[in-house]
Amino acid sequence: MIQARSQFTPKTARLKVDSPYGLHMRAAAMISRIAERYHSQLLIGYGPVRADARSLLALISLGIAGGSEIEASASGPDADAALTALESLFAGRFADAPAAACALAGKPQVRRKAAAV
Repeated sequence: MIQARSQFTPKTARLKVDSPYGLHMRAAAMISRIAERYHSQLLIGYGPVRADARSLLALISLGIAGGSEIEASASGPDADAALTALESLFAGRFADAPAAACALAGKPQVRRKAAAV
């Protein structure tokens, strides 16, 4: 059986997880949401293991420790854009995570008023 070769060259980027908590649930969810926006396959590698960035469970199961470096690879028609979005997320150190998560989900951020004591 003959298999067609992919016409897309994989792109890679090395990213550092600056959080002392490693890749926690909220950060993994933000990565997953970014991956879902693109047609390209986006993989996250930690050590010898790779996980599909669209899968929250797969990302969490990598057990990425704080201060670790990961390798992100993308292959597809919008691989460059997918990696750029992921690099921006890491460069901002997942800054203002609640607002960013809401923006990625397409929902307005709701700010609650502090209760008077």
